[in-house]
Amino acid sequence: DSFMPVLDSAEKVARFLGHFLAMLARPRTIASYGARITAEQVFWQVGVRLPLTHFAGIHITPSSLRGAASRVLLFRTKFPYLAIVFLQAIKLLERKQKTSLELVDMNHFVSLTWAEIASFQSVVLLPHNVHLLRTNDLYAMEMIMFIPAAPLLFQLIYPSSNLWGGHGSIKELRLGLDRVAQQRLHQIFRLDTSSYRLGRARTSPLPGETLPRERHKHCVYRMPDLGSCSVEGTTIDVCPYGSFNLDDTQTAISCRDVLEADGYHQQSIASLCEASDDPGSLQDEGPSIDPFDGFYGEYNPWCSLESYRYWYGYTDYALLKGLQRFSSAADLLEI
Repeated sequence: DSFMPVLDSAEKVARFLGHFLAMLARPRTIASYGARITAEQVFWQVGVRLPLTHFAGIHITPSSLRGAASRVLLFRTKFPYLAIVFLQAIKLLERKQKTSLELVDMNHFVSLTWAEIASFQSVVLLPHNVHLLRTNDLYAMEMIMFIPAAPLLFQLIYPSSNLWGGHGSIKELRLGLDRVAQQRLHQIFRLDTSSYRLGRARTSPLPGETLPRERHKHCVYRMPDLGSCSVEGTTIDVCPYGSFNLDDTQTAISCRDVLEADGYHQQSIASLCEASDDPGSLQDEGPSIDPFDGFYGEYNPWCSLESYRYWYGYTDYALLKGLQRFSSAADLLEI
């Protein structure tokens, strides 16, 4: 049964990570990532530093014949709900101020071709996740791109960041190898002979360590005594960002977990997973903020603000040069 429809258990994740490392060990296979934030997450999970290859958008050609500068494309967005409301606020405010702008809402079209999109000089993008291919496509089209500034942007990209192990994803997607397992499995799969750089994230978990860590589990703003957070029997729910249950914890994947999931014999597992003879061969490196701890539970701008601010710096919205940022609907119309 090589088909795993969903990585919804620790055993499936262990099996996947073993196969992933085996893929990296193939001399004719080269893996890379298109997003900096993904590269850091994978480094935390397996201790292998993969190269970064940005999406170039070479299938797109910038247009030399563009329309009037007053025509602005409001790029398609369907969620989160805040983005839809924000677009309505922009259009209403523009009508009230009677500006010379012509705001073209892409949501009102079944679709637009790349040529039609390229006819605009500028575009407003309200991203709904930490990484979107449309960002690279629009950037390759050399359009003037307007995006929300931090921290307004956090309310759009983080609540629905489930595809990156963020809020809303199943907790198992945030699992990785413990720091001892990383070193042993690098040796088992002989990754030291590969072209990839090996290391260990500063925040990689110890064997048996509970995730998320205590400081994230016990944030004061999640305590029910600050409001009636969906407690059974209450009639008023005053918690602005939903209820939280972080008691469903998990532990990192061990070397034994990986080999057992792939059907290794118990004697072989005991021999392969015994302690390394060189405990210092992997050096701790990388960010000092864990890429997953702050994303357990639902979106919370108080409990996870440190994580939000830090990991925003690894997204294209912070790294791409020349992006125009706005902090409100009124600010956008004044730029």
